[in-house]
Amino acid sequence: TEAPTFPNGPPAATRSFSQRDQLLVFGEVYDNAQSDASRAVAITTTLRNATGAAVRTTSSRGSSPGSQPAVHKFTARVALANLAPGPYVLRVEARGEAGDRPSASRDIQVVVTQ
Repeated sequence: TEAPTFPNGPPAATRSFSQRDQLLVFGEVYDNAQSDASRAVAITTTLRNATGAAVRTTSSRGSSPGSQPAVHKFTARVALANLAPGPYVLRVEARGEAGDRPSASRDIQVVVTQ
């Protein structure tokens, strides 16, 4: 099996989990844009296998009133049941839903064991 590739460079950490586990991701997205309009952010969590195929995906949205920086807190659950043992990449991506749609993402390598 080939090691997964990382479009944003190598992940910051590697974690091992059993197929019986469930990943629980807590995060915050900081929106420092100054605007008078309400801002919405789409947050997507994707688990990809070694070939790059998405095997689990969750989505959520956050929004904030305009005129001040915003913090969008989110939680995502990713079940590992029925996944083949091996390397995976967990990517969390936040994307603005208006204007130029800026985005930010982070990758974490995850190893699923039996």
